[in-house]
Amino acid sequence: MTTQDHPRTAGLALLSLLLVAAQAGPARADSYDMIAAGVGTSVGVSHVEPYLGEAASAFSTDLTLRARALYIIGLELGVSPTDSKPANGLVFQNILRLSGLLFVVPTRWVSVYAKGGIEGDSIAALFSVEDPSNAYHVGCGVDVAIGSNFVVNLEWLVLIPGIESIRRLAEEVVARETARYQTAALAGTYPDGLPEIPDAGDFVSASNFRLTAGVRYYF
Repeated sequence: MTTQDHPRTAGLALLSLLLVAAQAGPARADSYDMIAAGVGTSVGVSHVEPYLGEAASAFSTDLTLRARALYIIGLELGVSPTDSKPANGLVFQNILRLSGLLFVVPTRWVSVYAKGGIEGDSIAALFSVEDPSNAYHVGCGVDVAIGSNFVVNLEWLVLIPGIESIRRLAEEVVARETARYQTAALAGTYPDGLPEIPDAGDFVSASNFRLTAGVRYYF
């Protein structure tokens, strides 16, 4: 499958889920039904500060399908063709997203939720934590109902690079630092300070985030 095929495959998968949800959903469309499904879109900005790289911001947009059950749990599939560019070798986000939601304040008009999930460039990548295209997100959001069917949304997510991209970068850094010290030792000198070895704080940071606002229609 080529890179160009990924958005097409994602769109077909989202459309299929949308049709299934529409047939299985309740007859009365309402965003606060015990079982509800809706399609939405959002726009916003993402910001990342990669390890040993320059900070970068970019426009973000997506199309999502969300299913909600028992008022407090949810599952969301999203497609975002604009969010697939690695930053200094690290994959912070990708074109497909699968998320779980927990509504901690599930009221009729205002709902606050926690959200976490995985991202990748194919459906298979969403079910693997070792795919090179993986990235992760965790954060929170708020839904405000506008009538029975429409909901406006504000969401903030911390972006976490995928395990494989972290591993690749760490191997490159270790190899570079080892070569630097070996070269210095052969010359009879040693670099100042300790080797620059990345730790968890270099990859998990609130400085890497996606902030979006959107609207969703429940059917």
